[in-house]
Amino acid sequence: MLYDPFIWPEWAGILQQLYELTSPGAAAASLQAVRARLGAAFQQEDYPNFVEGFPGVACSETDNPSNVGAWSRAARAQDRQFPYFGRPWTWFTSICEPWPG
Repeated sequence: MLYDPFIWPEWAGILQQLYELTSPGAAAASLQAVRARLGAAFQQEDYPNFVEGFPGVACSETDNPSNVGAWSRAARAQDRQFPYFGRPWTWFTSICEPWPG
């Protein structure tokens, strides 16, 4: 939902309801409404292969350094340029360091 700016207002409402814990039923209904609006794009496949799917694409389709120290330097640089997001997004791909391809 964070990748779809049209959903942000509804998602913010759901998160606010969850935060306040005033009406879990209303929060669940709001979440169901968003899921229904997203339709097939939000459906989970029978086997969610996000664990191996991400590195399969991210590591095989990019050039990556052969030492983990490079990710440390890149993470610091990205965090300066993109505070709060640079470091985590850089470290997500550190799994590619031992990638055989």
